[in-house]
Amino acid sequence: MSDTEAEEMDYTKEVYFSDSETEDQSRSKVVEVSERTKKFLQEKCTRRVPNSERREIREKFPFPKVPATRPAQLDPMMRSEASTAAKAADKQLAKVQTLLLDSLAPLTSVIESHHKGDTLDLKEVVQAVRSGITLIGNANAHLLHLRRERIVNEMNKALLPIVGDDDNFKEAAPLLFGTEFAKKSKEMVEQVKAMRSALKKPERKPPFFRNGPPNNKGGFQRRFRRGGAQHFRQRERPYPVGKGQGQGQRKN
Repeated sequence: MSDTEAEEMDYTKEVYFSDSETEDQSRSKVVEVSERTKKFLQEKCTRRVPNSERREIREKFPFPKVPATRPAQLDPMMRSEASTAAKAADKQLAKVQTLLLDSLAPLTSVIESHHKGDTLDLKEVVQAVRSGITLIGNANAHLLHLRRERIVNEMNKALLPIVGDDDNFKEAAPLLFGTEFAKKSKEMVEQVKAMRSALKKPERKPPFFRNGPPNNKGGFQRRFRRGGAQHFRQRERPYPVGKGQGQGQRKN
């Protein structure tokens, strides 16, 4: 799909998922937004916010004291019975749920002021809404990253560094990976192959001469094992050594 086709996508058309094709899909109205709003939404919905920035936004607004607005804890009985894989998956979902529910703090502050009859300052309302959108977009970006990571992890783990950089998917929508992913994947695979080839140790070939290279007399050099060289030299002497001569040599 080209970029032009992606931009001209009919958002009013019903979208069916493989596991819910028989369910009714709601049709939501869409509206054109200004270029400034479009850039704001695109940036916030595609980039994961660093935790330090997220905490700074979140701490400006108090959390409502309502248990339903916080991530549900896994019951102790279910935790003891669930498998390690199931608990790991639940932990991932709980993390994303936490990020999503962060947005309730700034949005609830506006509703609470309205219910109390407080005078709402327009700038404060806009700031609360912008903060809520930022936190919702952060949760969305984390979900996108998790989906990409799981798909790529099953296909080729060498491509995970591409998934780790949100900048690679700024223009991916409405697709999950976008049209540039194939190109970047090919470049990554080629880089990995080149790196492995450079780090690969050369294979040692067996020597052509089993007993070593030939010496200057046309024979072969004999290799001696440790501790056996002296015994071999005595056995290969060209003339016998007499008892007296051998003893005299030992005295010297």
